[in-house]
Amino acid sequence: MGLRAALLLARGRPEGAFLISMEGPAAQFARARHSFIAMLFCVPLFLVVQNMGKIGPDVPDPSGITAAREFASFILAWLGYAVLSYRLAGTFGCTPDWPRFIVLWNWCNFVQYLLILGAMVPSLAGAPAIIGQTAGIVAIGWSVWLQWSATRIALNLRGGQAALMVAADMTLGMVVLKLTAG
Repeated sequence: MGLRAALLLARGRPEGAFLISMEGPAAQFARARHSFIAMLFCVPLFLVVQNMGKIGPDVPDPSGITAAREFASFILAWLGYAVLSYRLAGTFGCTPDWPRFIVLWNWCNFVQYLLILGAMVPSLAGAPAIIGQTAGIVAIGWSVWLQWSATRIALNLRGGQAALMVAADMTLGMVVLKLTAG
């Protein structure tokens, strides 16, 4: 249900967010916990995205330490934002809506990885650089818009509040990446 909701939202259909039913509090948190399975679906996509430019005879780190650091940053940023978003939801007074948000956010991450992978296709197919760059910009813009929309709708926030939450996610991701870099 979460993936279907994210796909609808990615197509500009806000009703997708409300496919995620919100029964009693215990069921809400169980559904939120279960939605972290999306992270497992994203791992192969993450690995492809991270290693797309590293294919070839000159592998910079044959020991795998760089890959381990990248994977650690993936896990830390994902789980760290889940915790941070719960705190931010409390700050904005929308903690009761957080389980719906985190389900949607988890599955929107999967859709975002698909968008990024799709943006890599023109470059891999040998298209002119401008086409690959344009595809990358479109994918990143669509991904940010998707997360902002999911945040705004699921938590019933104003646009600026949702933008702050998206900025917090991006900032956390950059900090974690910097801390785990070699």
